[in-house]
Amino acid sequence: MSDIVVENLVKQFGSTTAVDQLNLEIKKGEMAALLGPSGCGKTTLLRMLAGFEAPSSGTIRVNGKIVNDLPPQQRKIGIVFQDYAIFPTMTVFDNIAYGLRMKKASKDEIDRSVMEYLGLVGLVGYEKRMPSQLSGGQQQRVALARALITKPEVLLLDEPLSNLDAALRLRIRKEIRKIQQKLGITAVFVTHDQEEALSIADRIFVMRRGKLMQAGTPTEIYTKPQNDFVADFIGKSNILYGKVVNIQNSSAFVQTKGADFEVSLAEHNENMRASVALNKDVWISIRPHLIQIKPKSAKQEGKSSISSSGNRGCAKLSYVEYLGNYTKGEIHLPAGIDLEFEQYHLDAEQQTQPLLRGQEVEYEIKPGNIYLGLDIKGIE
Repeated sequence: MSDIVVENLVKQFGSTTAVDQLNLEIKKGEMAALLGPSGCGKTTLLRMLAGFEAPSSGTIRVNGKIVNDLPPQQRKIGIVFQDYAIFPTMTVFDNIAYGLRMKKASKDEIDRSVMEYLGLVGLVGYEKRMPSQLSGGQQQRVALARALITKPEVLLLDEPLSNLDAALRLRIRKEIRKIQQKLGITAVFVTHDQEEALSIADRIFVMRRGKLMQAGTPTEIYTKPQNDFVADFIGKSNILYGKVVNIQNSSAFVQTKGADFEVSLAEHNENMRASVALNKDVWISIRPHLIQIKPKSAKQEGKSSISSSGNRGCAKLSYVEYLGNYTKGEIHLPAGIDLEFEQYHLDAEQQTQPLLRGQEVEYEIKPGNIYLGLDIKGIE
């Protein structure tokens, strides 16, 4: 059953279309991430779900009911803002109790519920403190408890971690996810951070210029991107464009600028395999961690490449960053192609004998580690 259904939703601000014919469904009890670059329409969509903005056209259903004309206070929605928006002159207790007081709940219910939600967010003992006496993470927990205490049907989170430092973001992210799963509440999490979306969501909705680019589980979005924009935006990837010049068995051979790549189609779905044809314009995605790198062997010294295939050969390290447990950088292929790589150090020798800028290396990209796509949207 879907808790939120958006149909043909449009939001215009003058001549600017912020949300453009959007359709999506969010299932009951799932954590959905709205992900995309700045200006993609994700926050505008969230504001329409909350009732802070009215759609130009289209419908929003929450729990089967059209809510387009309902004011925010009648939507049974809790919201956590980017800047927390807790009241600076109220104690932690009073901030959390605010929603119940507006509903004219009894004192006993307020006292019992506030202590319950203080326990849920790990702030028992902080009820008499003022917001100025709290850290950023503690303030965010207060905002979360305040949003949940009225038992909303849907929880909206508008980039709730963006004001926290890196270590605190990880901890609060985990806490939000655990609380959401414990309560079984439907939640919508807005973020521009791909790692946040991948780690916290049951499903991700990738947006660009007001349109939905792809919806799917984190695994589907990462491993089976439907277009080049998603492949480039989700995680790190080397995107190359070319034409299919040969098809043999379950492999397609793609000619890019200066090099041909063999791509295994075995992991692609049946529709994709059926659509791949000679002279078809395509894009390929190569994840940096799937490029195997090793120092150039003695027998390869003086050779510029092992073969004409882009899948393997010799290259030069044009950029290197040693980061302790892994090295990342860029290799320059003789064909003039630059590819980003990541090499994780699985033994002590790799950690103590790092790769160096300017070093000649051998590389290999297995055909099954290259993803081929047909839908070209362009990358930013």
